[in-house]
Amino acid sequence: MVASLMQMLILALMLLVSVYLLYSVSRTPLRTLWNWSKPTLLRRLVGTLVIAGAIVLVSLLWTPYLSFARSPASVAGVQHFEVTERAHVQTPVIYPQTPPVGGNHAPIWQNCGFYDRPIANENAVHSLEHGAVWITYRPDVPLEEVEFLHQFARRQPYTLVSPFPDASAPVVASAWGHQLQLDSGKDPRLSQFVRLFRIDLQAPERGGPCTGGIGTPKR
Repeated sequence: MVASLMQMLILALMLLVSVYLLYSVSRTPLRTLWNWSKPTLLRRLVGTLVIAGAIVLVSLLWTPYLSFARSPASVAGVQHFEVTERAHVQTPVIYPQTPPVGGNHAPIWQNCGFYDRPIANENAVHSLEHGAVWITYRPDVPLEEVEFLHQFARRQPYTLVSPFPDASAPVVASAWGHQLQLDSGKDPRLSQFVRLFRIDLQAPERGGPCTGGIGTPKR
């Protein structure tokens, strides 16, 4: 509980710092725009619309990372699991799900990004604990599918992609306590899953680092 509260506090502080920085950077141009709009009603209308548009744009950029703003609707096909253990261990772990969705894990997390070789479950699970989504693909999927997932990982923060020979489906998306099996990474449910469960409240250390750990993702 204390760890969860600390993570929420850190995220709140990050939000406040970001708002302050945005305010500091935009204060002068917004004041200039507001002064420019004073002479006529038309200018005032244009100035108001520009300022309102800037506020809406910033809100849209932040919304996907705020838990209360996420859609409560479930993504079709998602399985939910209760994860009761999350200790740091130095030995291999046998997980009940394949790929795993949580549990005991290695002390060092896997750096987020795309990998063309399998990675250790124990490191990937640590990334899940920080709120990452782990997308695995079977080695026999078409090369264009692999490249699609590669580009997907480059665009999405807190996303880990790697091959998984023993996966039960061609593509599997896993978050802490959640999993979705797919026939293709181009299924729109993949993006929905990532938006809904990335940095999810259920992740015990949500917002923890997804860099500075182990592994070198492919660029």
